Amino acid sequence: MPGHADRVENKQEIIGPIEEIPGRYSNFMRVGHGPAEFRLDFCAVEDQATAHLLARIVISPLRIKGFVRALGDNVKRYEQTYGLTLPDELKDYVEVGILKNNSQGNLV
Repeated sequence: MPGHADRVENKQEIIGPIEEIPGRYSNFMRVGHGPAEFRLDFCAVEDQATAHLLARIVISPLRIKGFVRALGDNVKRYEQTYGLTLPDELKDYVEVGILKNNSQGNLV
């Protein structure tokens, strides 16, 4: 039955003791891929030369488009809920005053 798996997945409840599901803040993400996987590396950038890997998520090519679609849907809902339009490029955050350039011309 086409679409059946998606309907089932959308109804899955994710449970677990909250203390065992830590949230981590990441201010940098890198995406890579090989023939059998997509890799999402979430990092904490300390300075221009140092990024600490916090988590690597590996996703099957069979699931990546669903992930991208779900992320896009959530960004749209975020913008609608909070009345914001997030800039498409990191440099555009300077124009709206969220980020600034420091004396070396780096975004901070």
